[in-house]
Amino acid sequence: SMKSDPTITCSEVLLSADVFGERLRAVKAGMPDVHWYPYDSMSNVPLLRALTEGVAIPSRSVLDVGAADGDLSFLFACAGARVDALDGASTNFNGGEGLHRLNEAFGKQVSLSFTDIDFGFTLSRQYDLCLAMGLVYHLRNIPLLYITLAQHCQFMVTNTRVMDITPNGTWIQDEPLAYFIERREINDDPTNFWLLSPVCYRRILKRCGWKVLREHCVGAEIGSREADKRMWALCERVPNHADLRVHHDF
Repeated sequence: SMKSDPTITCSEVLLSADVFGERLRAVKAGMPDVHWYPYDSMSNVPLLRALTEGVAIPSRSVLDVGAADGDLSFLFACAGARVDALDGASTNFNGGEGLHRLNEAFGKQVSLSFTDIDFGFTLSRQYDLCLAMGLVYHLRNIPLLYITLAQHCQFMVTNTRVMDITPNGTWIQDEPLAYFIERREINDDPTNFWLLSPVCYRRILKRCGWKVLREHCVGAEIGSREADKRMWALCERVPNHADLRVHHDF
């Protein structure tokens, strides 16, 4: 079985996603009382496959930050990875109930932690791979997240919503600029904080100790306050990641 295979890779796990997805849907259907997260995390699998194809990413040890109901956590766990899932109880769509219930159903394979990652968090071990998707524009303190992750994770798949043009029509795609969102300005959601230009996003990742190996944009062709464009990145941390606190020349 994969469980005894020390060389399990991200690509191998993603190959099992179609079969696992059917199992996951059946398990969720058996819990109609749970108010499931409305966005299908498994729909990200084709993009994950494209981003990671041909890159040997070990996935024995995986951290899923902003896990929602944990769809991807359980995908990796069922393929043999040791998985820690991290989410905020107050911002989780169902207060973490989906994560807890699925973990019970899948034999408690995933270690669950609930914390507000915006105010700093500690990780007690090293990971091969981190998934940090759908959460960056909800954070006040984006570099704090990425620096902490670089100290503990070799590879990362991450994304955020990006902006090419400001509400007053200024083109910022080629400038390292960020737009700070007013409460309820976007999707009537006060937890949205930042829209970054693509160049700004690359610069944040670089200065937080990450090397972008691949990137891909989905959604709107031109990102704006109204048009939702997402930029995805596959990253590998810099070799001297342990020096991130004291050394700034990344």
